[in-house]
Parts: sequence; structure tokens; C-alpha cells
Amino acid sequence: MASLLLPGSRSAGRVMLYDLNVYKPPAEFKRYSPEEIDFQERVYVKSGLAAVGTHLPPNLNPAFVGNDAATDLNAAAAECRMAVCGAVEGLFEKTGLRPKDIDILVTTCSIYCPTPSMASMVVNAFGLRKDIQAYHLGGMGCANGVVGINLVADLLKAHPNSTALFICTETTTPAYYRGNDRHRLVTNLLFRMGAAAVALTNRPSLRARAKYVLQHRVRVHTGQSDEAISAIHYGPDAVGHNGIYLGKNVVSQASRALGLAMTQVAPHILTWTQLAAAALHMLQQQQHRRRNRQHHHATSRSSSSVGAPSAVAPTAAAPAAGKESPPAPTATAPAVAAAAVAGVAAPSARRAPSDSGNGSSCGSRSSSSSSGGGGSSDDDDRHRSSSSSGGGGSPSGKAAPQPCPSGERPASPGATAPTAKVVVAQPHTPAPPPSHTHLPGDAPAQPPASPQPQHHPHAKQHQAAAGGSSSSSSSGSGQGQGQGQGQYRPNFQHSTCRHFLLHAGGAKVLDGLGEALQLDGSRLAPSRAVLHDYGNVSSSTTWYTLAHVESLGGVRRGERVLQVGVGSGIKCGVNVWKALRDVREVHPAWEHRLAPAEAAALRLAASVDLRGLGSRHVAGRALFALVMVAAAALMHLVMLRLAAAGLAAA
Repeated sequence: MASLLLPGSRSAGRVMLYDLNVYKPPAEFKRYSPEEIDFQERVYVKSGLAAVGTHLPPNLNPAFVGNDAATDLNAAAAECRMAVCGAVEGLFEKTGLRPKDIDILVTTCSIYCPTPSMASMVVNAFGLRKDIQAYHLGGMGCANGVVGINLVADLLKAHPNSTALFICTETTTPAYYRGNDRHRLVTNLLFRMGAAAVALTNRPSLRARAKYVLQHRVRVHTGQSDEAISAIHYGPDAVGHNGIYLGKNVVSQASRALGLAMTQVAPHILTWTQLAAAALHMLQQQQHRRRNRQHHHATSRSSSSVGAPSAVAPTAAAPAAGKESPPAPTATAPAVAAAAVAGVAAPSARRAPSDSGNGSSCGSRSSSSSSGGGGSSDDDDRHRSSSSSGGGGSPSGKAAPQPCPSGERPASPGATAPTAKVVVAQPHTPAPPPSHTHLPGDAPAQPPASPQPQHHPHAKQHQAAAGGSSSSSSSGSGQGQGQGQGQYRPNFQHSTCRHFLLHAGGAKVLDGLGEALQLDGSRLAPSRAVLHDYGNVSSSTTWYTLAHVESLGGVRRGERVLQVGVGSGIKCGVNVWKALRDVREVHPAWEHRLAPAEAAALRLAASVDLRGLGSRHVAGRALFALVMVAAAALMHLVMLRLAAAGLAAA
């Protein structure tokens, strides 16, 4: 009851993003020329990084050290302190927060894990309180700028009325690779210097100035798979040189994690129209399977009543024993298919199967065909039907398939055990690496999800043999599409999210993410700008993207922001933020993208607290009115006494 009556009490348990600041390295740290090695040049051209613009620390920058890069612990500590302290100083300066205001500190850096920790370095540098809750997260990869919000949110829930400082960076010095393994060389070209400091709070008193509130957070970890956990790792090459290894299966494994994460978050961000389209698609699938079962039973009864087993019996017979086989192998398909679509259609469906990854509601090709876990049950149905019809309904293939009425797809009459094995194994078999020449530099740059639908290889043969047509559903322009009897694929550009913060791991990564989520160039522009101007800054990448959005376009009150991060493990995190107020300000990291006059106007507007000024103005007017009333009453009293004294004297 108190939460309903007391203003601001409802926000006590909410996690709000108070403000953020991203570090802009000095201009002299920019890289002015690509590597002379041909492979690195080719990768660099495709990487999406500007030839002049991204930053390397002086101990690695050829402009300072030539080819004698310094990668010792002292150099790493210097780079870390420079970036992290620069980000935190900027945050304190723009927000007015003081070190004593910080209750919780969480730092994250994947490769650089010193002793004492990076969190201890920040405590020492800024003199944070002695009772500070300080934690450092190491080895978490690029995704932890998004995934780490889970820990910060849980800590804030455990400590009401607190403020947390979340610092994301990747110190490039210890990750520098000196060998010749192409799987590791690419990291020297993609990763750059950067850091982000984010203030989050659940203090009701700070809600008026907070920017966003965290609405949804999803975390997916596919490290149960050996392929996933080995796709990205840090370690030595054949001759002992340490470096970050990027495998050729990064794309398929990352797409699987992305599909699982988007399946969970989609019911919360899709529009009612999209949810209705997904539900309609699921009902059409169920109706289609029901017709198949009815046709199968009708065919079985008619064949048994004919009394001529010479042509029909092999179809209903078991492979070896010659006994009747029940039509049960397809009975599990409706449940699997319903689970595959229910992740989008039903808001209550919060989890997808952990083993197969079915129900990737973002509908990406990679998550449904290449990741080994996203194949839909409708593909299973197509496989069953096509194998039974194309194979004669028995392992020997001697009996011809029964014809189906026009407009209906044939069912699987007495699907045999060998057919069931193929169907079950198909969705779980990881796809092989691409057949084209694959540069390791392209490994992170392959799209984790592709919009091209991949139907079952026997689908067309099945339709030709049956003379039927596979039903398809479409939710309308911009709302999603039904790929035959495949999964419903929503268009996230037309969801309730207005801004998208995608991890800029490479140019092709952004291409793939944009195609998978069906985003146009304007939605991808902030992420592309981060890659161009700052490179892959690991866990802080999405925060650079948010700073770009706030600087160049702005966020209106009530708009939703979708933050997506994918990294080693394989881990995927998705956060949904909602703007509590209009946000448009100049971040120093993006001032170079603004016209001088526009930047000056925004800085002037930011220097004047309109919300605070308005409240102070109203309070001042009220106080002035009270003072004037009191003065008038005092003057009236004085005049009355003077008049009384005059009368008495007369």
C-alpha cells in the first residue's frame, strides 16, 4: 500500500541508468597506417575500421614504438589506468557524483586481470569508501558490457538506495599477438583502446535526473558445448605466442546464443500485431499437422480395408519384423513445433530448450540451420514427409507412396525407424564451416544470423511428388514473415524498440545482425560509427554506441533501447532500457561528428538544468509571493499603529 501512496517509492526497487561516460583517447594515439603484411591489409580493409581514427596505446602504436611493441605488465597497467580513470573522471565531472556516493563498484576486463584487481586500482585512484562493495570480472569477453548488468542489477536489489559504478574496458596490451597464426593476428587489427563508466542507481531521489530504467535483461550461456567454449579463447599458438584465437565456428556458435536470447526477450518487445501474427502462424502450423494426421489415418483405414496387402502392406510394415508400426514417430513434432513458436507467440514462454535451441524467434538462418540448435520442428515435419514419400514408405523403397488430395501435404504413413533417426539428428548437427576461403579476420565478421531462409533440401521434391502446396503465413509488411512452414520471423525494426545498440565486432557482424533483426541502415549507423571511429572496444562497445545515439540523434522520453552483446563462452546478453526523460547531449567522444554550432548549442542547453531551473523558478516565485504578503501585512500593521498613535495624540 505504501508503494501506491508514496511518490517515488515504486522506483526504490528499479534499476536506473543515471548516466554514462566513454573515454576518448588522445588524438596522437591514432593509428596512421595499416600493417604491411598482405593478410593484415586485406583483413583491415574489410574490418570497417577507419585508416585514420582508431586509437592504440603508445606502447603498441607504431607511431611511438615502431615495431618494438611493449607488452609487459607495467605497460598494461599504464594503459588500463589511462582509459579507466579517464572514463570515471568524465562521469564524475558531468554528473556531479562524488567518490563517496558510490556504494557498489564492478569492473570488467577480459584479458588483463592484475593483482591487486582493477577494482582496487579504481578504489585507490579515486579514494572510494572503505565499505565499498567492489568486484572485478575477468575473462568474460566482449559480451560482458551487457551481461555484467545482471550482476549490477542483482547487487542493487540486495542493497536498496544505492549507487553502482560499472566500468567496462579491454586493455589491448596483454592481448597483443606477436606470432603468425592468422586466427590470432586478426585481433591486432580489430581491437582498440577504450573504456566506459556507467552509473546505475535505485535511489528514488535520483530518479528525476536518471536517463533510463532497466525493463528486461536476458542472459544466455552455451558453454555446455565444447564447440562453443573453444570458439574464442586466449592462449598460446604452436610456438608459444599468446593471442586471442578466433575459430571458424564463431559465427554459428554466436548465432545460436543470439537466437536463444532473442527468443526470450522477443515476447516483451514485439508489438501486439506481431504477437498476433506469431500466434496465427502457430495455429496454422497446428492445423496443418492435424490435417496430415487425419489424412494419414484415413489412408491407413482404406489400405487395410482393400484386402490387397501386396501393394500397401510394405508401406505400413516395420523394416524387418513385418509387424504393423504405429504412426507415432511424428507425435512429438507438434509439441516441438509449438515450443519453437511459443517463444514469440506467448509472453509466458520465457525459456527455450537448452539442448537444441529450438524457438529462435528472431528467425535467423544461422540459428535455425547452422548453429546446430535452431532447426524448427516444421523442418522436421518436412523431412519426415519427404523421406517417407521419396523413399517409398519403407526402407526397401519397393512400395510407391500413396497419392494425396490436391492442396494437402502427405503425412508420414508409418514412418520407419531409420527415417526418425535422420529427423532427430538433423537439428542437432552443427553445420560445417563455410566452403569459401575463410580469413580469420572474417570469422567475427560473418553474420551470426542471415535473413535467407533455408528450407529442407527435400522440400521441393516433396511438394512436386505430393502435388500439394506448403502453407505460409505473413504478418504483413514490416511485421514479420512466415517462411513456408518454418519459424515466424519478426521484424524488430517495427517492434517497440526505437534504438539498437549492437556489438560492433566487425563490419560483417553488423551486416548479419542487421539482416537477422531486419534493421535498416539508420538503425545500424551508430554501431557502424563506433567500429569506424573506435574499432572493437570489447565490452564497452555498446556503451560507445549509446553515447553516439545520445549525441547525434537523441532519445525521447518513453522510447526503448535494445542493447545486444555477444562474446566468448559463448555468451549473449540482451538488455531493454526505457528512457525516463528526453536525452540529447554532447559526449566528448562524439563531438567531432557534430557541427561546431550544434555542439555549442547542446553544451549550452546541458549547462542549464531546465528541469531544475523550472522547479527553482516556481519555488522562487512562491517564496517571493510569501515575502510580499508578509511585507504587506507588516506595513499594514505599522500604518495602523501610526494611525492609532496619531489619534491618541490628537
